[in-house]
Amino acid sequence: MSTNPLPLASLKLDQLSMNLISLGTERPLEEMLEACIRHGIRTVAPWQLHYGESGARGAINAIRARGLNVTTLCRMSLFGPADSKMMWQQALDEGKRVLDEAAAMGAKTVTFIGGGLPVSGKSILDVRSRIRDGLSEILPYARSAGVVLALEPLHPMCVADRGAIGTLQVALDWAHELGEGTGVLVDTYNQWWDPALEQVIKKSEGRIVGFQVSDWLVPTQDLAFDRGMMGDGIIDIPLIRSWVESTGYQDPIEVEILSHRWSKLSLDELIPLIILRFQSAC
Repeated sequence: MSTNPLPLASLKLDQLSMNLISLGTERPLEEMLEACIRHGIRTVAPWQLHYGESGARGAINAIRARGLNVTTLCRMSLFGPADSKMMWQQALDEGKRVLDEAAAMGAKTVTFIGGGLPVSGKSILDVRSRIRDGLSEILPYARSAGVVLALEPLHPMCVADRGAIGTLQVALDWAHELGEGTGVLVDTYNQWWDPALEQVIKKSEGRIVGFQVSDWLVPTQDLAFDRGMMGDGIIDIPLIRSWVESTGYQDPIEVEILSHRWSKLSLDELIPLIILRFQSAC
């Protein structure tokens, strides 16, 4: 990946959205929210797994009581493996629940990764077709909820079990085809490898509804939870940021670092480090 030829403006703290997966999966939600506020972060992106014992309503109340902004709620991922009528209905019901929760907490988008292959399936074409059909079927509900479906292609190593959309071009084609209520999510970790990334991003003007950053470590030790802190890996994050910003994107940038190593730090160690790297390595 070539070096960014143009200087970028330094990122400000109010441009950072803390994807709460960066702080781990086991901490109480309110503890994470309070730590973000303590360090000046006012925008977050929760996962449903962060709800804890209080459930969705408790999480929604905790976020709203603190006046926090929400970029996205993660995630919608059951359509790919839904190869029976019962599983399809479950995917639709779950999708509607996620959209209702996102709307209630004020999230602009729901991250849509689609899902992977069913346990007994081997046809990536069938899976991608189901994801596309599920997207089309859930879209009217998303529009009525006022929440945009952010289509996120995952890294190829995640296609089989988590998200089979495949590439940013596929996501963009679907967003253009389906129109209002859809957009694409650019993620440096998942998409840095794509030879067409610059061209596709530049074709995505007006369609980018989220931008996530983390780094790729060599070697990678875990297929899900070994993302690198920005600046520790091989991704030219400022270059990708320049492409995204050239489309007019001005919304917050999410830090999404799935990492068992980093999440072991205390919040008052981890969050200042994330802020430092956000401002120095992105």
